[in-house]
Amino acid sequence: MLFPTKVHTTINQIRRSSKAMLYLYTARVINTQATIQILQKIDGICVTLHDQSDVAPFFKLASAARGLRKSLRVNIFDNVDIGLRKIPTHWRAKTNIKRIPNCPIPDDEVFMRI
Repeated sequence: MLFPTKVHTTINQIRRSSKAMLYLYTARVINTQATIQILQKIDGICVTLHDQSDVAPFFKLASAARGLRKSLRVNIFDNVDIGLRKIPTHWRAKTNIKRIPNCPIPDDEVFMRI
């Protein structure tokens, strides 16, 4: 999500030629409004909190995404402390994630870096 305009353009291009389910995997959700606009065009998002700087932007997005009928997932690395905050119930969370070098993607998914 460092380049939301590029992500948005790519999603529009994919949607013109495919009805495939689209999920965005990201750690950066700095621009909440742009992320919500993109999320409205795809099937879901998986946000990974790699370090403390990812926590506040995630909770801002989580609040803005309330009511969206999308797949909402968050992965939280073991070095990230979310403090007293609770992950909203409309988000599926995996906590205490450990880094895996060259982490493989699931067999039924295609990963595209843009």
